[in-house]
Amino acid sequence: LLELTIGSAPVLATAFLAVNPYLTWYSQDGKMYALTPFLALLVAWLWLQGIGRGSWRSWLGYLAVVSIAIYSHLLMVLLIPLGVTWFVIAWPQSREHKTGYLLALAGLTLPYLPMIWWQWSFLTSPDRLTAIPVYSFPELLDKVLITQSYGVGEPRDLLGVAPVLFLVAAGLLLGFLEISPRPDGPLARLSAHRRHLLIVTWLLVPVFGIYLLSERQPVFNPHYIIWIAPAGVMLVALGVQLLWNNSGSLAKPLAVVLAAYVLLFWAVTGQQQKIRVVKPDLREAVAAVARNRQQDDLLIFQLPHMQYSYRYYSGDQGPDVFRDSEVRLGRWTDGLWTNNGLPDAETRELVDQEMAQKTAGAEDIWLMLSEAELWDERGLMIEWLDDRALLIDHFLFSHAEVRHYRLP
Repeated sequence: LLELTIGSAPVLATAFLAVNPYLTWYSQDGKMYALTPFLALLVAWLWLQGIGRGSWRSWLGYLAVVSIAIYSHLLMVLLIPLGVTWFVIAWPQSREHKTGYLLALAGLTLPYLPMIWWQWSFLTSPDRLTAIPVYSFPELLDKVLITQSYGVGEPRDLLGVAPVLFLVAAGLLLGFLEISPRPDGPLARLSAHRRHLLIVTWLLVPVFGIYLLSERQPVFNPHYIIWIAPAGVMLVALGVQLLWNNSGSLAKPLAVVLAAYVLLFWAVTGQQQKIRVVKPDLREAVAAVARNRQQDDLLIFQLPHMQYSYRYYSGDQGPDVFRDSEVRLGRWTDGLWTNNGLPDAETRELVDQEMAQKTAGAEDIWLMLSEAELWDERGLMIEWLDDRALLIDHFLFSHAEVRHYRLP
């Protein structure tokens, strides 16, 4: 992939990739997000081999790896429009190997067929089916830029990422000046502008794609397109090289300082992420409820899927962790989704009706909260409980909370 760039940029891009906190944190965490950038890199490499050399093995590998990618994370389906975009950009060279690519593209319909039935109903549903917030395009782009530059969690100081964003902007706007011909590479006959566009579209097409999907159903989370990070890293490297060659007498010192800053900033941020707790401690929250709750007490999960955490952590951790989980759950219900865009007064009236039904006949209520703003940004359900019940116990954990109420 680094054949897209030359000179010092491949070395810098490799170094930046190794310390990028957005990638290294998830690698340490062992989640599926560590897999998606690897698959995207492999897909891009196979695409380059197919366009450059026309090998049927490359296109067969491309078909296989894209198929694996879309089953490892649903939104990696955006690799398909990205590949089409690349094919158009590289047309002076890609037309010579269009048969192999078009056959691979046609072959992708087969593995995608099982998904399309329910995804189509999901996208065309008139109802909102996710609890993910709706973002305008500037808000979405801001979140992508910050997470790609800073890593997980909200940055404490935006000035810290300013040098990174400056280098990305330089590489984005003028990086083509630093891409020289590579006669022995797979893109030998492509101009610098076209090769630069391959990197730029790798960064932008998935962002536009997830935004357009979210216009139908909100599906945006920065983690879902973590695999655009290699493109961002290459643009940072091109930005450093641009400064090195085009900034007069201060060129080399300035480029060295900025490159060293990015490496140090990302290394320190990555180290902090390894020790910072960023995930909800639902295990301790469940333990607190299971330890103190009576069987007939009503248990409310603000996010419905938390019931599975309760089923898992309240058991004996034996071979069948979900055995008797229905008994352990006892009386329970989902929390209220109030992010409906309606006025506060109207929503409060709906909350009053629904909570009265859910809590009918209950004396003690246990409420488990985590990322509550996804469902109840205004805190209207807690407001209802605070107004009508007495708070008996309150337990705080990392990104999780348990409240015990008693109704009169």
